[in-house]
Amino acid sequence: MKLAMIFALADGKTLTIEAKHIQLAHAHYKMLQEGALELIELASSTPQTSDTKLTCDVIAKEGTITRTKLIRKVYPKGLDKDRLNKAVSHLMEMKLIVKEVTEKGGIIYKFKG
Repeated sequence: MKLAMIFALADGKTLTIEAKHIQLAHAHYKMLQEGALELIELASSTPQTSDTKLTCDVIAKEGTITRTKLIRKVYPKGLDKDRLNKAVSHLMEMKLIVKEVTEKGGIIYKFKG
């Protein structure tokens, strides 16, 4: 309501809060709220959480991906095999992905979300 009052004052026509002022205040509040969540996520981010998020995003986008393809996608973004292994282990602990071994001994990751 306070934002709506400010928008009504800024409008300058009358000192009456109208529906458009409330709608505008609500839209601004939602935008600020979303921005605050992103800021909190950024502030609490560590290299490990960034690695895990990147790995999860790549696997989620593909749905199913071989380990070789996953390495090719994340290596240019700074993840070496050790960091990737930690991220994959974390995602498996969280039950977001599963690891399967093919008949030929290859590794496939599947996103479970």
